[in-house]
Amino acid sequence: MRAAVWRACRSHPAQRVPLIALLALTAVFAALGLRLIYVGAADLGIVGLFSTDEKLAGQLIRTMVRDDNLGLSHFFSYGPIDLYAARALLLPYGLFRPVSDEAIVVALRLVSLASGIGCLFVTYILGRRIWDVWSAAIGTAIVLASATFLAWSTTAHPDMQQLLWLLLGLWVATSLAGRSSTHQAGTTTLAAIGAVYAGLAFATKYAGELLLPMLWVSVAPANSLGRSAPGLALSARSTGAGHRSDYRGLSCRLLRG
Repeated sequence: MRAAVWRACRSHPAQRVPLIALLALTAVFAALGLRLIYVGAADLGIVGLFSTDEKLAGQLIRTMVRDDNLGLSHFFSYGPIDLYAARALLLPYGLFRPVSDEAIVVALRLVSLASGIGCLFVTYILGRRIWDVWSAAIGTAIVLASATFLAWSTTAHPDMQQLLWLLLGLWVATSLAGRSSTHQAGTTTLAAIGAVYAGLAFATKYAGELLLPMLWVSVAPANSLGRSAPGLALSARSTGAGHRSDYRGLSCRLLRG
């Protein structure tokens, strides 16, 4: 994905302007996020005063570190992928220093921050695929400037990681929907990648199941799509009496029933 964006920028210098500006804003976002993830992270008791979810996630990882396994010591409302990602970050850290409450909270928040930054890039790529470079940059900048987005990107919670997997699944869906019926090479592999993203989203916070019907609609043959499906409105030009869909004229409108 990233290579395709850079190739387009080299061939069209004017397209560099929004991308460079967006990269600069993302760098500022990342720098601010790296400062915020340390706020109130010194003790899980303090963390629990502001977020019970953060405290619970921290306690689960503390048990993993103490028992040296990946088992969950008690019920957790969400999937464990977010916890396992933070635990993986703590493995090299634990080789040199004791794993403190602060290290646990910061690792959890760092996963959210990395996921948030990933969401920005995928949002840009999706916008560029569906509309154009400037629309993609403006849309991504609006997301980046949201205080709510920054808050969740610096909170130990699985929402941002789930959103990243969902956006990646949508990218796969638009890639599949944009393929011509005569150019199906790699469709199975791409659909499998989309299914992996759906599974990861489901294992993070149970919303990945929403991607599966969308992927099915995207990969279905043109003559079996019928009318617009909920969540992915597909419109294509008719190409003769047989009303076969021409995917080259396909336009996708996401998340509209």
